[in-house]
Amino acid sequence: MIKFFKSAIVLPLILIWASTTISFGQEIDSISTLHSKNKLNIFSPDELLNTPTTYVATKQEESVFDAPASITVYGKKDIERLGYYSLSDLAGITSGYSTLSLSGEKYFETRGQGAGFDNSKHLLLIDGIPVNHARAYKAFMEEEVPLLFAEKVEFLKGPASALYGPSAFYGVVNITSKSPDSIGTLAEGKLSFGTLNSNRRVMASALIKGEGGEGNISFGYYQKNASHNTFNQKPVTDSTMYWDDQKNLFLNSSYKITSGILKNISIGTIYINKSGGLGESWFPYSNEMNEINWQTFITYLKYEKALNRKLSLESYIKGNLSSESGQLANRTTLNNRKLHSSYYDEKQQDFEFLGQLRWAYSKNTNFVGGVNYDVRQGLGKKKSYSSFIFADSSEMLYIYPEPSPLVHTYSVFAQLQSTLNVLKGLLITAGFREDIRTIGQQQFSRFSPRVGIVQKLTNSVNIKAMYGHALRAPSIKEITLNEEAFNKLRDTIPNSSGVFKDVIAETIESYEAGITVNKKKLSGSILFFYNNSKNKIVGKSMLSENFYHNIPQAIGAKGLEVDIQYLIRSNLKIMANVATAHTRASDVDSVLTDYPTSKINLAVNYLLPAPFKLSSTIIVKRINDYYSPLKNTYLPGNTCIDANIIAAVTTNLSIEFMARNILNQRMYLPLNGEKMIPLPGRNYLVTLAYKF
Repeated sequence: MIKFFKSAIVLPLILIWASTTISFGQEIDSISTLHSKNKLNIFSPDELLNTPTTYVATKQEESVFDAPASITVYGKKDIERLGYYSLSDLAGITSGYSTLSLSGEKYFETRGQGAGFDNSKHLLLIDGIPVNHARAYKAFMEEEVPLLFAEKVEFLKGPASALYGPSAFYGVVNITSKSPDSIGTLAEGKLSFGTLNSNRRVMASALIKGEGGEGNISFGYYQKNASHNTFNQKPVTDSTMYWDDQKNLFLNSSYKITSGILKNISIGTIYINKSGGLGESWFPYSNEMNEINWQTFITYLKYEKALNRKLSLESYIKGNLSSESGQLANRTTLNNRKLHSSYYDEKQQDFEFLGQLRWAYSKNTNFVGGVNYDVRQGLGKKKSYSSFIFADSSEMLYIYPEPSPLVHTYSVFAQLQSTLNVLKGLLITAGFREDIRTIGQQQFSRFSPRVGIVQKLTNSVNIKAMYGHALRAPSIKEITLNEEAFNKLRDTIPNSSGVFKDVIAETIESYEAGITVNKKKLSGSILFFYNNSKNKIVGKSMLSENFYHNIPQAIGAKGLEVDIQYLIRSNLKIMANVATAHTRASDVDSVLTDYPTSKINLAVNYLLPAPFKLSSTIIVKRINDYYSPLKNTYLPGNTCIDANIIAAVTTNLSIEFMARNILNQRMYLPLNGEKMIPLPGRNYLVTLAYKF
C-alpha cells in the first residue's frame, strides 16, 4: 500500500509532463476570445431562474425536478451572489439540512438526525471522487473547502441513492468544478479581510484548455483567531471561553487528456487541512491548548470512454492518506500520576477502485451498473502515536498503537431507469446495492434497495415518491477507540468486552412523497418525508475513555419541506423555504442530537442594471425552536439577517461587502438541552475580487 502512494504522487507528474508535451506544442490563439467571456457576468440577469440540472441522484445529468430524489442545487452565480463559500453556510439555508456544532466541529443535521462530532454520515464528492477523511469518514464542510472553484453544489437529502454505498447514510453533497469552454487560460481570485476575530481569506482558481487537454487548479487559505466568547453560563472563567480559532488550507487540481495515446485519462490531487480549537470542550472543560487537526491528501486517476454509441465506461482509482491529530490540556491520570497534557497523531491509508458501465438501451431506458472496492487501515506503529507529559516532571511517555485491522468493503450496484407512456411520462428508477464489509473477523453485509417514481402530470407539474435504504458499518476510528478502551478498562469494568467491542452496523430507511412545479418564473416543491434508523452508532465517555456504542432503540423522524423560487422580474429573484422535522426515539434517555424542529429561510437578490452594476442580496434565517430529546424540552430559536453586496469597479474588478447577523442578536446553539454554544455577533467581511 505504501508503494502505491509513492507511485500515486509521481504518476500525476509524469502524466502532466507527457500531456503538456503532446498538447501545448501548438500555439494557443484564442486567449482574447476566452478573456472576453471572463467579465463580471454576475450582474447579468440570465440564469436567475434557469432549471438546474443534477447528477448526484442517478449519476447522470437530469432536471432536478425530474430526479427521483429530493435535491437542492446552488450554481456558481447563486454562491457568488449569496457570498456563501462554505458548505456549512449553504447547508444553513437548505431545506432538510442545518449546521450544528459539537466540541468546536461543525456537522450536518439532516431531517432531524445529526451526524455528530466526526460528521461521518454524509458522503462528500468533488467531481465524483469521495473525499471523506479516511479514519472517521469525516465530511469537510467549513472554510477548508472554499467553493470559489465550484460550478455547482448539490445537496441530496436522505439515503436516496443506491449508487454510493456505506458513506451515503443521511445524504450526499456533490461539488462539480468549473471547466473551461474555450482554448486559453482563465483565472480569478478573492482576497478578504473581516472583523470576525480578525478573519482573513484567500481563494484562487484557474482553468486551462489546450489542443490536447484541459484542467483546473484551485487554492484556498483561511485563518481566524479564537472569539473568546463565553458559554451561556456563569461564572465566566478561562474554562467557559469558546476557543474557536481556525487555520485551513485547500488545494485541488485536475487535468484531463483529450488527445494522443493517453486520451480520456484524468489525473488529480486534493489536499485538505483543517486546524482549530476544540470550542467548548474535549473532556468536560474548555482550554486554549485544546486543538485538533484533520488532514487528507488524495490522488486519483480517472478513465472515461464511450465504447460505442450506447455503452460507456467510467472508472477511477483513488489513494487517500489521512491523519487526525490533536493536543489536550489533560486533567486525568495515567499510571496513578497526574497528567499535564497529551498529544496524539493517528494516520490512515485508503485505496479505492470504482468501475461502472452506462448503457443507453433506448431513448426511454438506461442502465447503470458497476463494482466498488475499498480497503483502508490505521497505520499504527511509529506512523501513529500518543504521547503524555506528566504534571510532576517534564517526562514524556510515548505509546505506539498496533496497526488496525484491514477494513475491506466489496460492493456491487445496479440501477435501471425507464420512462413509460403514462400521461406526460412516468419515470421509474429502481436500483440496489450489496455491500459486504470485513473488519478482522467481523463481517457486515446489507442489501440496500432504492425505488423512485416520478409522474409527469403536465409539462410543469410532477408527483414524486421515493424509497431508500442505507447501511453504515463502524469506521477505523470507532474500531480502534473501542479496542483502546477495552484494553485499558477490561480489568475495571465487568463484561467490558460487550461494552466496548461489539459495535454493529447502523441502518436507515427513508420514505418521501411530494409534488414539484417548474414554470417560467416560478418553481417550487412540497415534500413529506419519514425516516427510521436502527442501531445508531454514537460516541460515549466512561472513566475518561472515549468509545462508541449502538443505540438499540429505533429513531424515527418525519417532516415537511417546502421550497419556492420566484422571478418577480428579470433582475429581482426570491428564494424561500420552510422545513420541519419531528424526531423521536423509543427511549428518551438515548443520546440524540439537539436539532431544529422548524426553520424558515428567505433570500432576495436584486441586480441594479448598468451603469451601476450592483448586486445586493438579503438573507433572513429563522429557526423557530430546538428540541432536546435528552431533556424532552423545546428551546427558543433565533433570527439572523445577512447581506451581501457586490459592486463592479472595472469589467474585471469588483468589491464585495458581506455583513452577517446585522441585528447583532445574541445567539446560542443547544448542547444537551441548554442554549450553550455562542454564535458570532455582528461582523463584516470585505473582499477584493479580480478575474483575468
